[in-house]
Amino acid sequence: MQQSEWSMGLTVRHFAVGSHVRGILAGEIESKFHKRLNQHSRSITGMRMIDNGIIAAVVDEYLSYTEDKNLILMDGFPTQIAQLPLLPDILDNNNTSVIGAISVDVSDTVAASRQVTRRTGDRHPVHTRELAEARLRTYGDETEGTRQAMFSYWDGAAINGEMPLKDMVNEFIGKLAMRI
Repeated sequence: MQQSEWSMGLTVRHFAVGSHVRGILAGEIESKFHKRLNQHSRSITGMRMIDNGIIAAVVDEYLSYTEDKNLILMDGFPTQIAQLPLLPDILDNNNTSVIGAISVDVSDTVAASRQVTRRTGDRHPVHTRELAEARLRTYGDETEGTRQAMFSYWDGAAINGEMPLKDMVNEFIGKLAMRI
């Protein structure tokens, strides 16, 4: 989890759901859902997709242990239409609300290149260009509807994910600041 300090004195916590799940599966993060995560997964072109209910439970568990809930950037949940109805209960359980949906847009070409060049030390599987492109096609089909629904519910905004990281973070903070 990464944190960024804002000029407004608020802490933005970055909760990367996929990285968190990979950490649980690798035994690096304690969770009562470790066994269930291993049992309730499906493979999409070589990419493990965990059952929606288990992912929701992991997100709920994380939020229940997080003391500072000023602002949490939930990266990777919800990603599928079936996960959207699970979000209100998670938010209610943790006295948390959504202030917006921001999508980081990256072309398939850049996304595939990033997957192929990822370090294996961060618990990502090794990728070939063909596998990365196949995953993007399948994953894109599953996530685009969710992105559109989130944008309609929470007045979404998009960020160009191909610009330098510093510029992307500044643009994100600017869009977020308008929502507080």
